[in-house]
Amino acid sequence: MKGKLLWGRLRDIVAAQPYTVLLDSFYGGGDKKKNNKMSCKCMKCSSRKKTSASATVQDNEDDCEGKGEADSLAEYEALIVNAGLSHERSHLLPVLAQAGLDSTRIKSMDSVLVWDYLRSKHVSHDSCMELVNSAKLQVDVLFLQGSASYLMSALGLDGKIYKKTYVMELVNKRLNDMCTRAIARGVEYEFTDIKAKLTSRKSLPESINSRIQNQLRKLQAYHTRLIESSGDVKELDLELFCNLMIAKLFFSSSGTPSTYVYSQRVCMSRDGTNLHTQLWAGYAARVLNTFFDETQQNAVNLLIVDVGAGQVKPFLITAKRGEAFRLVLDCQKDYDCSEYLGKKLSETMVYLRAFSEKHPNPSNNLQQEAIAVLKNTASLLAEKLIGSADAALMTHEGLAPNATMLVHFMGTSTIRKFLSQTCTHEAQMMKFVLLEAIRKNIEIHYCKESKHVRGENVKFVVLAQDEEAMYEHESIRNMIKYAVDIPIDLQRGRLLSWGNLSWGRGSTQGWIFGAKNGKCLHKPLALQLGLARTEDILTSEFRGYKHKWNLDVSEEKGKKTFMLFPSTGWLDVVNSVCGPNMTPAYIVIKQTMIKLKQAIVQKAHWLHFNEARLAVREQLFAQRM
Repeated sequence: MKGKLLWGRLRDIVAAQPYTVLLDSFYGGGDKKKNNKMSCKCMKCSSRKKTSASATVQDNEDDCEGKGEADSLAEYEALIVNAGLSHERSHLLPVLAQAGLDSTRIKSMDSVLVWDYLRSKHVSHDSCMELVNSAKLQVDVLFLQGSASYLMSALGLDGKIYKKTYVMELVNKRLNDMCTRAIARGVEYEFTDIKAKLTSRKSLPESINSRIQNQLRKLQAYHTRLIESSGDVKELDLELFCNLMIAKLFFSSSGTPSTYVYSQRVCMSRDGTNLHTQLWAGYAARVLNTFFDETQQNAVNLLIVDVGAGQVKPFLITAKRGEAFRLVLDCQKDYDCSEYLGKKLSETMVYLRAFSEKHPNPSNNLQQEAIAVLKNTASLLAEKLIGSADAALMTHEGLAPNATMLVHFMGTSTIRKFLSQTCTHEAQMMKFVLLEAIRKNIEIHYCKESKHVRGENVKFVVLAQDEEAMYEHESIRNMIKYAVDIPIDLQRGRLLSWGNLSWGRGSTQGWIFGAKNGKCLHKPLALQLGLARTEDILTSEFRGYKHKWNLDVSEEKGKKTFMLFPSTGWLDVVNSVCGPNMTPAYIVIKQTMIKLKQAIVQKAHWLHFNEARLAVREQLFAQRM
């Protein structure tokens, strides 16, 4: 069935004989008169036949099980995409498929032999290394979290396993449909504007009136064509559009080194407890495990406040020793608090830089004055954060009675950005004074409000991106271990290999290459790129006459929507015939992809894309030396 895993096939893989026959025949060995039937991992065929003339392996169509060509080539296509070689697909796909060289086979074979075979098929030096390294690092399933999980839900793909190539098709279609609908909305705006001008003028010369009426008819016909070709798109949500852009970026690169993807935000455990797959859930599991290991208590309550780039959200949790924790209250997101936090931190950064320039060597008195200003800011920020978190403590129903209360405020990309901005050593130290003052104000408040809260149990932590990826990986690991409502192939460790990827408003991170013994394999992905940066690129890049299309953003009921206008006027667009590389969707998507790649390629040089192929070469180079 399209998009679903066939794990029964995947388990019966890697037989030594096919590789021996293939490579022996390539190097002149083996029996040239005998046709060798070989077992194959391919979902399409159960066997393959080698011909002595070409010394290659071809499909045996008589043994085809009817899975379809697209299904049978899915793993080869995933390998090509993960290597950032989509533009070479027409050449690489038959080369890999004929020899049965999917990622699993390449992993188990000697890299130099694979290299020599690919070079004999006129595959370039760089492409050979990228294919081999992509196969070595590829995982079977990549779990999507954060805003990526919202995207999967919007596409109707959550709760099931899908091929990454299939998801890419849906992402590309939705992007094109949204661009087309955004232009239709722009036409509607122009249509209304022209009509308003006509009604405002009592009389016009017949020639001008006729010309305007002709323009309206052309716009109406153009609008009809746009609506018919925009699919079922109804809303032009800018955040969804940015989400699709980031998905396209990573799904066409080595940032998603997998054949399949899966997403599910909430699952059910055997005892009916909800299992969450977000950052806060992994963090809570680690905090509670540490608490029970270090104390003799059998119950604890935990308040986690996720201070993210897009919102501040508290979670109230209760847990008992030896049992999965239970979410007592899931509060509403506080967008205003997050916006206020970002604004105050920006103002503080401006103040610290100005103070450092004015006083290169400040006296003790000047330092005390600056610290007083920072403490006042800390008091305002703590009050705002406490106000957002106190909504979770208004109810005590469901909490463990007379149990210790842990209070953890968990900062992510917004505070990391504040701490990472360059300044003098003295100013950098003052940043930590600010954060400590915030923590102290929070501690005083909760120790006063609850007799079960002690000072050492109040924390204001700032997570590094690697830690975020680790906690998100932990939440997925718990889901695989305990969930009963996920596909059977994901339950109880039946996966061969898996990784996780998450992006949000301010950052993207994940253990995309999986883990072994609780430790990340290879280098984790960690980028300061998210929906906010993508939105900035869209709103700043498509403005004025820089490109053919301008993007106009408006806000309706707290949600940002957008439309597209031509920079040269509607008549030029209506009367022109666009080729496939000049359509509005192509122009907007292509230019945004270029800007996104420029934003991250220098910070993650091991990521390779279709236009920026930077291979990981050390391992293969060392073998050939």
